[in-house]
Amino acid sequence: MNLPLLCNCNRTTEVDGAAIGRALGLPTLAVHQTLCRRDVGAALQALDGHGKASAPLLVGCTQEAALFSELAEERARHHAASGKPAVAAVPLQFVNLREQAGWGRAAQAAPAQTTAKMAALLALARSAEPEPMTQVSYHSQGRLAVIGTASQAARVWPMLATAEVSPTWVVVGGVPAAQLAADGAISPANVPQIAGEQLALSGWLGAFTLQWSQSNPIDLDLCTRCGACVAACPEGAITWPPQVKLNACQSHRACVAVCEAAGAIDFQRQAVAHDAAFDLVIDLRPAPAFDQHAHPQGYLHLPQWDDKAPARVVELAALVGTFDKPKFFNYRQKLCAHSRNQQSGCTACIDVCSAQAIASDLKHQQIVVTPQLCVGCGACTTVCPTGAISYRGPQPSDQITRIRTVLDTFIRAGGTQPVLLLHDGTHAAPLLERWGRAAQGQPRGRGPASASALAAQALLGPPPNLLPLPLWHMASVGLDLWWA
Repeated sequence: MNLPLLCNCNRTTEVDGAAIGRALGLPTLAVHQTLCRRDVGAALQALDGHGKASAPLLVGCTQEAALFSELAEERARHHAASGKPAVAAVPLQFVNLREQAGWGRAAQAAPAQTTAKMAALLALARSAEPEPMTQVSYHSQGRLAVIGTASQAARVWPMLATAEVSPTWVVVGGVPAAQLAADGAISPANVPQIAGEQLALSGWLGAFTLQWSQSNPIDLDLCTRCGACVAACPEGAITWPPQVKLNACQSHRACVAVCEAAGAIDFQRQAVAHDAAFDLVIDLRPAPAFDQHAHPQGYLHLPQWDDKAPARVVELAALVGTFDKPKFFNYRQKLCAHSRNQQSGCTACIDVCSAQAIASDLKHQQIVVTPQLCVGCGACTTVCPTGAISYRGPQPSDQITRIRTVLDTFIRAGGTQPVLLLHDGTHAAPLLERWGRAAQGQPRGRGPASASALAAQALLGPPPNLLPLPLWHMASVGLDLWWA
């Protein structure tokens, strides 16, 4: 039988294996003291006894997730090396019982409630997965556009040294030639450059389109970057990369004379529209190219360079290959009240979409949702008056099942007055964990006398009747769930 692995973390957490087992309909569960150290043999034994079970092995610890995952992979390698039939690494699932349920004076003061909460968290993890959603694919070849001035772009190049991307520098401003040595703003020689005005950007990861007009006298496609024009200009009106500052140019045309062989400088050139395709974009300008709240996947806006900027650049540059994400919505045109007889009606979903993923199609009397732009917030489904657009991540019926599982298990295990905390799993989960750790680090006394009532409550740790339920996005919960 696939039994959860429990640990009291060197007796810092009260874990009642018998009560938790009864609440889950299982035998009494063994509670180890140091599962990741002295009792690691129990974890190895559980891995060996897991067999070919499709359900993951549940581990009541998240801190040592890397260790237990390595043990599972080592078990698979050992089978292969010893000549035994090949086995896949045992799938694991981790539940944070320590910070979310066991640590803090609030948990220690109500052991029965704490046990019920642990049982509820484990039951949620053991519950059946929702029906798989249709996937949307992105295909990125690593064609990267870096939009910014010379000094801004110079900060990015070191971050891309080991990345599997092909960067192009989209120039929106240069630096005077006299400052080149001081700023170190010359781009790598093998990085192509685009210079233009009226930049426009659209698309998403793997499918961005950059549009610009080229009217500067110097054509970077023809320019050899020899620098002769910079040296020849008597008023220093040419910046690097070579572009003419027309408001400073006095029409000496000395630059034209020295560029005769390359023919890259033409003051009579008419503005020409261009476009290019990119997979990734790093935008260093003060204002972003997209005005919606949720920017497209593959687009990184870095108006200021801070301590987190290098890591964000490296993370974006790693998006090379094929990536999938869920298609979060269902749409039934027959129920849609957007238009009738090509006359616009309801626009609630269009108005609320933070990613500008929904557009009007009056000709076909419907809306059009671009799944590549949809971030899965679910706001459109909560404002739709007819149910024409519904949420699939997970569906309301799956959410109801999860809520019932948590509440039923908590009550069955002896818990009282449950409080359901719906939270953003990506951002709020780490906050809940830090709350538990901070409370565990407090002395046994009452805390600072000057602390406010709210701060004093926070020092106690998460209340044992507070049951966290992670969501993909808070906006995905609406009246449909509450009525159900």
